[in-house]
Amino acid sequence: MPCFEILEHTADTGFRAWGSTLEELFIHAAEALIEVALDPSAASAWAPRQIAASGSGPEELLVNWLNEVLYLLDGERFVPARFEVVWFEESEVGPAIEVQSEPPNEPPSPVKTGELWGRPPGLQPDLEVRPRAPLSTAGVARDQPSSILKSTVIGQLLGESRDDAKHPPRIVVKAATFHQLRIGEHNGRWEAEVYLDV
Repeated sequence: MPCFEILEHTADTGFRAWGSTLEELFIHAAEALIEVALDPSAASAWAPRQIAASGSGPEELLVNWLNEVLYLLDGERFVPARFEVVWFEESEVGPAIEVQSEPPNEPPSPVKTGELWGRPPGLQPDLEVRPRAPLSTAGVARDQPSSILKSTVIGQLLGESRDDAKHPPRIVVKAATFHQLRIGEHNGRWEAEVYLDV
């Protein structure tokens, strides 16, 4: 039984997803997005992929995660059939305010959106939910330069190359948006409501 429902209004398309943990919520939100974009019912779970997205809070993290899933669908032409594991990591990303008077000696490394990695050795194919790092910036001073925390969500999944005959498209989804975005824990259940740019 799906842990999401599609929301259709006159001008918006979106979904409501839920899970008993934040990790499950992110999995079910990804499944809802895929269901809006195409019919995944015939997708086979045989080719591994890993995706990751970062954000400074649950809202930004969820939108960036969904846009990575969308990149996988459209940019990589890959249809996820099953999410095996999703986990969160938190890291310090440096000063909140940085003033640089001279250009650096070397150009910064490029950041690639939607970059995919291979499956780590020894990963079991069962769904595994790792303990998550807290998604907050509590204790970070906003009135002085300091380090800020950034969370990353990482997902390992199985699927196959996209074939429009096997996975018929439904709606062209341009992006997940912050418009009317809601995410939170209510009565022991994580819920999110997301609207899409179509």
